[in-house]
Amino acid sequence: LKLRSDGMGKSKEKPTGPGTPGHSSVNGSYFLPCPLFAGASDGAGVVVTGGGLGGIEYGGANVLEAHAVGTDPEFSWNTFAQIDEGKSQATYISYSPELGAFVAAEQELSAAHTCKILVVDGAAKTMKVTASWKLCDAGKDPESTVVRVSPSGEQIASGGAKGLLQLWAYSANPTKTGELKGHDKDITDLAYSPSGELLASAAKDFTVRVWDQKGNELHKLQVNHPKTQQAMIMRTCLFMTNEDGSFSLMTGSHGPRGPSIMTVWSLSAGAKVERQKIIDEGAFCSTIFDAAQNYLAVGFLEGDVKIYQADNFKLLQQKQGAHSLSAAALAFITGPEEETQTVCSVSGDYSVHIMKIGKSAGGSKLWMVALVVIVLAVLIANVALKLEDHGRDIIIQQNIAKGTEL
Repeated sequence: LKLRSDGMGKSKEKPTGPGTPGHSSVNGSYFLPCPLFAGASDGAGVVVTGGGLGGIEYGGANVLEAHAVGTDPEFSWNTFAQIDEGKSQATYISYSPELGAFVAAEQELSAAHTCKILVVDGAAKTMKVTASWKLCDAGKDPESTVVRVSPSGEQIASGGAKGLLQLWAYSANPTKTGELKGHDKDITDLAYSPSGELLASAAKDFTVRVWDQKGNELHKLQVNHPKTQQAMIMRTCLFMTNEDGSFSLMTGSHGPRGPSIMTVWSLSAGAKVERQKIIDEGAFCSTIFDAAQNYLAVGFLEGDVKIYQADNFKLLQQKQGAHSLSAAALAFITGPEEETQTVCSVSGDYSVHIMKIGKSAGGSKLWMVALVVIVLAVLIANVALKLEDHGRDIIIQQNIAKGTEL
């Protein structure tokens, strides 16, 4: 596909077809016919992407697309379904395992935010809208809407501009059941606790707030810049389950241009910082957590994508310059072998970047250590055998000298 080369100007030739795939090997890039600002995966090989702002203006298309992503033996990217959104643009997409469906937030310029439930069937190669409803009126920031589904699948939380935080009862026609007041700036992220009893909300008002099901604000969390001590933007929040069954809250914060700080909070007896680390001097814009593999993928404003070990924020793998614009959304895909993971990142530069992790990242050092141990064991065994043979030879020679028949 011939697409705009600088990520900002118009393409000389308009793309044709619903996301005709490019070709790539490991750590390559695929290009799609619309600027991407949103994307998510079901974890099993289906990715849904949505067009971002400027799609029509720059000759692209505002569409929701479903793609089949193959990871073995080689990577493949095939678009099999498309929904034309007209003037509406997807600003947020997530996958809900509870619903077995994708959840997309959209906005038409100077119009209202809406939410859609998308059921995708990779085998039948179909994508259908099963529910659609208005979330809120148009906000100043078209990327301000975020939507999360509770673990039970019975409740949906949506966050919008100017701190609007709403709760919905899920059905074919979702109904609003409540509104949580506290934030006064745009909501940037939402997360339910594993039990669904708590809801965390991050916002541009420099706070993350934790709510119970009755709408009571339990905690108000804030992270300050390590040097200036000024409050930092709270970009993301997510709950992590600990080995003892308890859970902690991870928050991601950054300054206007950095640094990026990850903080893990204990909520069992008040809000206390368990650990905190500056993971990068730049500012990040997206994160995704894989609890099974303990991976934290982070997308940065400069277009880099980095993989960290979630429990200690150790950098495992990175791709600098994966995109020419910010890595706006991330998705994990599990390969045929459970320990093999692929992370997809989407960007407004018309690209989806594919990066394989797993054995080549965190697991590689363990395999190297195991190999060294095996080699040392073999060497020690060989030395022991040689010493034993040498000792036997000495005894034989001594016995022969004494005239003893062996």
